[in-house]
Amino acid sequence: MISKSICRILLVAAFATLSGGLLSAGTVFTLSATLADSSTVSGALEIDTITGTLDAASLYVQDDPSDVFSNIFQQTPVPGPAYFIFTTSAANPTSTVPSLLLLLPDSLVGYNGGPIFDINFNDVNGTIGLDSGSITPVPSGVPEPASFFTFLAGLAAIGVLTRKAVSRRA
Repeated sequence: MISKSICRILLVAAFATLSGGLLSAGTVFTLSATLADSSTVSGALEIDTITGTLDAASLYVQDDPSDVFSNIFQQTPVPGPAYFIFTTSAANPTSTVPSLLLLLPDSLVGYNGGPIFDINFNDVNGTIGLDSGSITPVPSGVPEPASFFTFLAGLAAIGVLTRKAVSRRA
């Protein structure tokens, strides 16, 4: 039979796997916005919803899909409304042209998507503001087999410990 210490190790591993999945920090969101001139901004953001920081971005403006706004030039400290400036990899490190300015109404701690408060596209021709937009979470995928196996092993350990405890009382 399985020893009590092995059951406890499996139980701890299963709990760690389960809690890691529930508290995963990096959540991917999609951004979709229409600017005042009818051009669009779209792409993905990876947000650490525990610390309230933006970890990665990949945003595109419809008029120029060759420019990927992936450099996070500036982001506001937590707490407070979330404010970000993104530049392209081709931009001068000290310049914010071309750039995207994104403003969300709330902090990113516990963020689960919602409307965009403001977004501006800045280039050599000027600034174009937001008409409408939102950020939505991307549904998480199916757990990897190793995590699922560890979770099932932990459940089996709980069953074994419970069965042993019941048989001792009888």
